[in-house]
Amino acid sequence: NFVRPWLSACIPSMHTLLLFFSILGGIALFGLLGIVLGPVIAAVMLTLMRIFESRLSENSLGAST
Repeated sequence: NFVRPWLSACIPSMHTLLLFFSILGGIALFGLLGIVLGPVIAAVMLTLMRIFESRLSENSLGAST
C-alpha cells in the first residue's frame, strides 16, 4: 500500500497492471532492489517505444508527401 503511491508518483503514465508485473519481474530478477528497478526499466522501455513510434510516424508522413 505504500509502494504503489510512491512509484506512481515517479511514473504517472504507467498502467497499474504493467506496474504490478514490472515489480514482480524486478523482484524475480534483482531481489529486493527489483521493487524499484523493475518499474524504472519498464518506464524506460515505454519511453523508448513511444520515441520509436513517433519517429516512425514522422518518417511515414514525410515519405508520402
